[in-house]
Amino acid sequence: MVVRTLGLAVVLVCLGCGGGGIGSGESGTREIGFQSAPMDEVPITLDTQDLQGRADGVTNFVRVYPRETVVRVVAPQTYQGLPFYRWVWDGGAADAQAVSVPADQVSGLTAVYGDGCTFSPNYTDDLERLLYWQRMPVRVFLVLDGNATQSAVEAARTGFEWWNGRLGGIVRWTEVSTPSDADVIVRWRDDLDGNLLGYTQYTYEVTSGRLLSADIVIRSGLDGRAGEGIAAHELGHALGIGGHSPLHADLMYPTYTGFNMNEVTLRDANTVRTGHCHLFGGSRSTGSPGGATATSRIVCPSN
Repeated sequence: MVVRTLGLAVVLVCLGCGGGGIGSGESGTREIGFQSAPMDEVPITLDTQDLQGRADGVTNFVRVYPRETVVRVVAPQTYQGLPFYRWVWDGGAADAQAVSVPADQVSGLTAVYGDGCTFSPNYTDDLERLLYWQRMPVRVFLVLDGNATQSAVEAARTGFEWWNGRLGGIVRWTEVSTPSDADVIVRWRDDLDGNLLGYTQYTYEVTSGRLLSADIVIRSGLDGRAGEGIAAHELGHALGIGGHSPLHADLMYPTYTGFNMNEVTLRDANTVRTGHCHLFGGSRSTGSPGGATATSRIVCPSN
């Protein structure tokens, strides 16, 4: 890898929990204590009770309490010996250990532990290189020519948005209206060879690993769930993932099989976060910006 990151951080995700309210139509604020682990689907222990006095689990907590109720979620001060760093969510972040949000937004909260530099689990060791953008948001321009059908463009926008929804607003992209303002340019082509569904070509500084520009090409007419998945996969490369995950479940698995590339997994998100550790308060061990540049292309075939 070009980038060597130091330290350790754990991302702790609260999935599927809601909160607040006692009795029909009532609302209020409840403090939720939970235990979890740095993976996508884990049991969550809540210190509230349901209407029958039983300890709340994920399912009945969602069923019983109004989703618009304000919920106060408190992160433990430490996790596995690591200090609490901050909460992140789509479009925001907070340094306080306690945050208050509507119950239907709790599933989007992520608590970060450690120094904000290396996020686990990830697959950084499996990559040829891990690159980064110096500033956010990454600006994306879509070339809406004759090869870009409306359904394919909408699928790409939806797939790209998977990353914003997963990364918690710190690493993010935005669409721009002119190519001169863009970091990443997206095109559709009808002449891709054989089973090639798309590719990403990016230019970066060899010593520092800083991304300078990227071009994404997607097969024309690729829409629906496949179009979403391929577009999201290619944006993952444009966000700095210089290689692929060895796990079929991850978005960044090298081959589209028709049964994968359905979401940005925690491993996908943590790999991008690790590459952009400078945005989380961490430090990078890289060379000085500037100097020689290189261009690389990564392709995405179907199985």
